[in-house]
Amino acid sequence: MTAPPPWVEAWCRAAVGRSLIRETDEQSRLLGVAELLHVPARFAGDLPELAKLCREEAERTLRELGYADEAEGLRR
Repeated sequence: MTAPPPWVEAWCRAAVGRSLIRETDEQSRLLGVAELLHVPARFAGDLPELAKLCREEAERTLRELGYADEAEGLRR
């Protein structure tokens, strides 16, 4: 079995991350942030708009969870 193209992985991680940040428990939401941040970390060069969206969603979620310093670090 061959690996999917990078854009497929990026969009799947974005979808999983966006789903998890909508859960009610903090643990799931933090896992969602990790999934979202995987996109800019690995795919920013190929998918800059998706990477930006994922970073912004991760930042917003961290702020909602009370991690203002961490969110500010992402913003910078």
